[in-house]
Amino acid sequence: MSKSVPRSFGVVLVGILLILWGVLNVLGGLLILIGDPKDLIVQLGGESLDSTGLSILGGVALALGILGILFAIGVLNGSRFARGVVTLIQLLGLGSAIYLLIAGSPLDWTEVQSIAVPVIIILLLWVGEKTRAFFAA
Repeated sequence: MSKSVPRSFGVVLVGILLILWGVLNVLGGLLILIGDPKDLIVQLGGESLDSTGLSILGGVALALGILGILFAIGVLNGSRFARGVVTLIQLLGLGSAIYLLIAGSPLDWTEVQSIAVPVIIILLLWVGEKTRAFFAA
């Protein structure tokens, strides 16, 4: 099914960002899964992960990366479902970043980025006549 309405720049930008994020997660997950557990030191919540924890972490990163790529393709093809899921994920990330900021995390570049990126992605997916027309078609 081809769209008669061209994609807006914002939709293309979001698609590219999601694909990059997905590829990085796939590569990271694979590196964790094929790496030597003795060479990997991963701290999660102050605890070091053992080989089982590393395998789970690698599998989750791999699965999230694949899903990210699939949703990127969906967004680029004008899927309203993919647009909604990506928006929900960004809202959850934004809420988490705001919570961490309120909970006393010091304000640094990471916190600013954790708040700014979801807001930008949501705006790119929902604002603008071209974007609305693309997802309505």
